[in-house]
Amino acid sequence: MALSFFTQRDIDNFDLNNIPEEFVNYFNGLSDERKSGIISSRPELGPALGYSQKASFDNAAVEDDFIESNEDILESDFEDNNQGEVVIEKTDIESQEESDSVRLKDIANNIYEYIDFSMYLNKDLNPFEALIISNGQKKCRIHRKSFSNLQFKYKAERGGVYGVAPLYCDECKRLFLEQDRSSTVEKALTERNIQVKLYSLELTKAFINSCLPVIEITSESEIYFPDSWVEDNPMCQIHHEPLDESDCIIGAEENCIKLKVYYCSTCDKYLLRRSAALDLEEECSSKGIPMPIIKPLVAKSVNAKQIFNRDIIPDFFIQEGEQFNYKYGKNDEIVNLSENDTIVVSDSIYCSLSGHDCVETMANFVVELKKKSHVKKNYVCSVGYCSQCNKYYLAEEDYKVVYSLGRPEVNVISDIEDAGYQITSGEVFELEKQHLDDLENEFDEITDSIHDAKDYANQYATYKGGYDEGGLSVAKERSKRKYGKKLGDIDKYRAKPYSYRVDITFAGKTEVYYIGADDIEFEDGKRVYSFNSDFGRQLVNIRNINIIKDGKQYDIALTRQFDIEAAQLYGYANLRTKDDLIFREGITDPFLVKVLKLRKQQHSLVDIIATVQENQNAIVDETLYSNLIVQGCAGSGKTMVLLHRLSALKYNHPEFAFEDAVILTPNEQFNLHIQGLAEGLQLGNIRRLSIEEYYQEVLLDYDEAFVPSSRVANEINVNQQFVDYIYSDEFITKMNEAFVEGLDERGTLGEMLDSVCSFFNENTIDFDKYSPSELMPAIKQKNVHFEAIVAAQDQEYKVVKDKYDNLLSELEKINKELPKAKKRANNIVKEVIPSVYFKLSEYDSNHEKGIYGIQSELKRLQEEVKKTESQFLPFGRKAKLEELDREIDKIKRHRANIIKKFKLANEELAEDLSELSDEEIISWIQKVTLYVPEVMDEVRQCVNIKNAYKNLQKQKEDTLALTLEENTTMLQMEKNLYPDEIKKAIVYISSKIDEYSDYNFYFKVFEAATSGFLKEHKLKSLKGIHRYDLYARILFCIKYYGKVNGTLKLVCVDEGQDLALNEYKIISSINQNKLLFNIFGDTNQLLKPGRGISDWSSLKNQFDMKEFVLNENYRNTNQITRFCNDSFDMKVMQTGVDGPSIKEIRRVELEQELSNTPIVTERVAILLPRSVRKTSYIKKDLLPTKISRLISNKIDNGLISLMYVDEVKGIEFDRVYVISNKMTKNEKYIAFTRALTELIVVVDNNITAK
Repeated sequence: MALSFFTQRDIDNFDLNNIPEEFVNYFNGLSDERKSGIISSRPELGPALGYSQKASFDNAAVEDDFIESNEDILESDFEDNNQGEVVIEKTDIESQEESDSVRLKDIANNIYEYIDFSMYLNKDLNPFEALIISNGQKKCRIHRKSFSNLQFKYKAERGGVYGVAPLYCDECKRLFLEQDRSSTVEKALTERNIQVKLYSLELTKAFINSCLPVIEITSESEIYFPDSWVEDNPMCQIHHEPLDESDCIIGAEENCIKLKVYYCSTCDKYLLRRSAALDLEEECSSKGIPMPIIKPLVAKSVNAKQIFNRDIIPDFFIQEGEQFNYKYGKNDEIVNLSENDTIVVSDSIYCSLSGHDCVETMANFVVELKKKSHVKKNYVCSVGYCSQCNKYYLAEEDYKVVYSLGRPEVNVISDIEDAGYQITSGEVFELEKQHLDDLENEFDEITDSIHDAKDYANQYATYKGGYDEGGLSVAKERSKRKYGKKLGDIDKYRAKPYSYRVDITFAGKTEVYYIGADDIEFEDGKRVYSFNSDFGRQLVNIRNINIIKDGKQYDIALTRQFDIEAAQLYGYANLRTKDDLIFREGITDPFLVKVLKLRKQQHSLVDIIATVQENQNAIVDETLYSNLIVQGCAGSGKTMVLLHRLSALKYNHPEFAFEDAVILTPNEQFNLHIQGLAEGLQLGNIRRLSIEEYYQEVLLDYDEAFVPSSRVANEINVNQQFVDYIYSDEFITKMNEAFVEGLDERGTLGEMLDSVCSFFNENTIDFDKYSPSELMPAIKQKNVHFEAIVAAQDQEYKVVKDKYDNLLSELEKINKELPKAKKRANNIVKEVIPSVYFKLSEYDSNHEKGIYGIQSELKRLQEEVKKTESQFLPFGRKAKLEELDREIDKIKRHRANIIKKFKLANEELAEDLSELSDEEIISWIQKVTLYVPEVMDEVRQCVNIKNAYKNLQKQKEDTLALTLEENTTMLQMEKNLYPDEIKKAIVYISSKIDEYSDYNFYFKVFEAATSGFLKEHKLKSLKGIHRYDLYARILFCIKYYGKVNGTLKLVCVDEGQDLALNEYKIISSINQNKLLFNIFGDTNQLLKPGRGISDWSSLKNQFDMKEFVLNENYRNTNQITRFCNDSFDMKVMQTGVDGPSIKEIRRVELEQELSNTPIVTERVAILLPRSVRKTSYIKKDLLPTKISRLISNKIDNGLISLMYVDEVKGIEFDRVYVISNKMTKNEKYIAFTRALTELIVVVDNNITAK
């Protein structure tokens, strides 16, 4: 039924004497309130409709307002045929008939309570039910947590998809829609025939309020009051959003105060109007109830320079020192900062100046990422804005995150004393950035001019014309000789052309110099001076306060260090200015302390050119052609001195081929650790390898079979006695003995091969002519030759025998088939005779029928003649009779011919077959075919079967003859076959060749050299590959192949104490004993005494080495250095950098300690003894998720690295937890000195020795 409607104008125009029946019916079905509303608009209708108005004035007024705001009055369940107008009655009008309790109960009945929304994502959800919330509401008021977003899609019949993205609370299990979107969504879904139910904003608030618990407010709770208060519609003064009302209670039940407070979900604060707050204060005082903290809510004062950019959506947000993905879309309240704005890094987000108030806000700024060149991202974080200072205050824990990522494009200053942060913005920064850009542009101009030169040829060019193939190659070579070095140098300079700037002054004039790893000089002058040059080194060393140049003494006014990566300037730090005080004596030089603090913030190795000490300089300047040992305590800068020495040697010795130099490091992690500094010092062409990687390269030069396919395992857990034995002289002796015994055993193969050679009348092998590695290939080659001879004869014999066997098989088959064929041939004629007679009978029958048909036709014609003769025909009678006579004559002749032929056939075929032979019968059947062609099938059958039998007989005769012939040949060949003992000898030699292959021979030798030791000490042989395996293989290869392939001229070893003396000997031997060693290490960090070097004297004597000692700790704080001195009876000098005291905790406190530790950008490590299993030591279920997910076996900023002590040698961390139980003295020393700033010793008495 259609719905009719009546407008207010219709009602006003009703004739009281003729009110439409439709309206009367509609009116009578309304509630009293709705009737009252209609009558209020036209009171005279009441008596006409029989209605007496009883509603109150207030109700009438409400209905009157309702009528005025709704132009149409709906009528349901009625069809107006005259007007034909249809309208659907509005659901909110109907809902007014229901009580509040019924409506709240309806909401409480959650139809989605047990629905898994993941099944409906990007699909249609039907029915769709949601609660309408205020625009911009981001959190669920009931559970105080942020909404998540869902996505449903609805298809229309006419095509197209409509998407709905409601908010979702996974605790409520409900959907929410912002008020502005609700009507659009309702309309779109209704058009698609989706059941839609949306609860109004008022009803949603009422339901949520009914679900909220009473809030307990204590003396520590904070309640804010704004300057102004909108009484009828309380609003947040900062965010201009309606406040949510909540019930609360202060005090105990027997003595409490109940009141209503207001909550802003954006601020996450409770609010009261000021007067109510004062009343509360008085009431609390009178009842003796502790008063909560009352604070003013300060409205945000936005600076005119601040820009609210609605088009920028942040990529990440930073909170409490952690970085998260930003998932909240556009936010009008985020302030967008530029380089014109100033951020102050402080211990909080508030201005520390007296009388200055800060307003908390969210700020977005761009960060140019350091690890991804030219990539910029937007970061948002909480800041405090001080209108008096016109600055934004950012907490240091949040700035550390930004600082580790790259350069923020805002003006940053630090309010923290000695924080060690670089300057990343400002006028000076822009000038330095422009200077770098200008230099990079000069590189581009030079490169372009070379590329544009007529004689330049791209080294990757391919032939397309202009050159023939030969011409292109020649052009490339000429171009390479002329331009290659210059282009290569420019490519090398680009990433980091310099690291320092030094200003010097004399007589009021200032000269500026930029200092880098290499000299950079163009035609019009030098742009960069190398810090490896005497002049550059004097300039950059901050211990110098003046410098002599051109006979004049210049004062050093400024030393500035730059952070440059991939040709981008990320920041700078003034290591010294002309206003600084200079202390020239002692390690407590304040400039050194300043630089060390700066480097602690950088979390990576940086050059020490500016702070290099005299004893370090002595190592750097030591002549290239010296073998040297540097004994340096932990943190003494051994690694950096090593790299700087190489950089200086490269600069001062261009004649030396540094591609023949290598740095051997403890492990791959360490290689990554030093990579940045090595590249910054232009050491790119000097390879950095772990000792295991180097050993594998050496083995690959011999034979890839010696290179393990699996990962080389750490040998730290291998029995110490066994590893010490492998690196001992005794093992070398045992290897040599086993090697000789193996050669003797292989010699038996030679004797056996000699006997084979004699049998074949060939020359024997001259064993003295071959080295051990060449002998087996020679034996193999000879034996393969004999294998080929024997195989050829065997193959020839096999061909004959196979042929003979096949003939026997064929003969056997013929003999089986022959009786069957004979029987078939003898019986076939008898079998076909019945068929022939049957076909003959059919022939007779058919001829008789044919004669009978002719007779019938003749009779018919004769009767036709009689009939014609009796008829009177004026014309044609004679002609017709003549025609009939001719036909009769023709038929008679035909009949006579058939009868004659039939008689002849019967005469010829009427023969007695009983006395005839098979051949005569077949001949008779062939005669039958003249009259009965169908009998030819029987003829063929007889002939074929007879012939098949004859052929089989002939085949037997032929096969028998061939068999006898092949048998004769085979017997003759068998007499000439090589003897079995010769064949067995060849097969045995072949099997032993595999057994004595290069690798298998090594394995036999190694097993023989170690079996006695393992048995004596009751040890089992280990699975897997370890470094000592690689070492043993190299020992074997040198002896086995009788040659060395190494071409290295300089080997620098970091953590050199971990290599055994014999390892140094073998490395020298590999490189033909023409090798220079630069060894950097610390005997106090030797993990396993015996398997490395605990005293440098043996190495010094072996290679005539000069020893240097570094006993100053630049890594650790004074507290850690003193702790190690006391713990290990050392006298390491302190740097003067202070830090936290050493902390000791119990094992049970470790997870709690980690949970309460803010992990920002620092490197954190938990160091374990090898007797502990990594995977199960930390109880991750006791840790917060954000901490648990940071625990890793990798090393990087912002991670908690769970490592064994031996895995972190040479690597440093900001904070280190050391589980020291069952660690050796040296392990503890290594573990403690990994900490840059904080050391926490964890006591775990449950650890047992492994």
